[in-house]
Amino acid sequence: ERGGMSVLGRGLVALVGLAAIAACGTAAAPATSGPTRSATAAPSTTAAPTPKPTQTFLVVLGQSATSPQSQDLLTILDASGVQHASVAFAPPVAPTTVGANTSAQQPATAAAGKAFYLDSTGTLHAIAPDGTPADVTHFPVAADQEISFAVSPDGTQVVAVVNSGPAFKQYSVYSAVPGGSTRLVHGPAPSGGIIRLLTWSAAGPVVITDASAAFQGCESGECQPWGHAALLDPASGTVGVPVGGADCTLWDIAGSSALCSADTGPGGGGAH
Repeated sequence: ERGGMSVLGRGLVALVGLAAIAACGTAAAPATSGPTRSATAAPSTTAAPTPKPTQTFLVVLGQSATSPQSQDLLTILDASGVQHASVAFAPPVAPTTVGANTSAQQPATAAAGKAFYLDSTGTLHAIAPDGTPADVTHFPVAADQEISFAVSPDGTQVVAVVNSGPAFKQYSVYSAVPGGSTRLVHGPAPSGGIIRLLTWSAAGPVVITDASAAFQGCESGECQPWGHAALLDPASGTVGVPVGGADCTLWDIAGSSALCSADTGPGGGGAH
């Protein structure tokens, strides 16, 4: 999983783990005192915390037979397959390459017990398992640009990268808090390769610094590794230390671990 979401090709079904976090309470019994003839009071007692069950949901991103081809369908299911919420939306338009699989970030992820999804206007929305919707923020993105985003695990911060210019080798970094305004924190600035957000790990946002424009020689959804990764500072928008080392061609991130490939470039004959 990357930020709670398995990144698969659009049109395939992507499963997203979405945990609804339940708080654990502590019940305290009243303190008891010994008889008056005793000089020492009996110790107070505290009941052991009773953990509340944590329900796990799946977010399924795909396309419905009844929805227009330009729309994706996001559905939240519980572990038994019962549907709890769904929403159809038009995702950002992904640039296409003739004879290759389009390489673009999936427009949905999960964080803080909600599903977050980005529409074609650059507006980021959220939906809870009970169907409660929310408009999170808006990023300025034009039809000829590419956008990728990441949400912090606690759902309190959002960052987006907007690529523009020839071969998308000019990037801008935006930062926002849910319900707040969006700030340009870096750029537009030139880059040696396509910079694309992948996830928000425990160490912070992770970008691929040499992402492919398209993939060849692989099936859609099976075109990893993604490229070389690095941390992105959400405050300044600057690219920091490599993830997994300078020679790591990243497949996946799980916790504090990075799964790397021995190959020298993005998988399946990535077209840059």
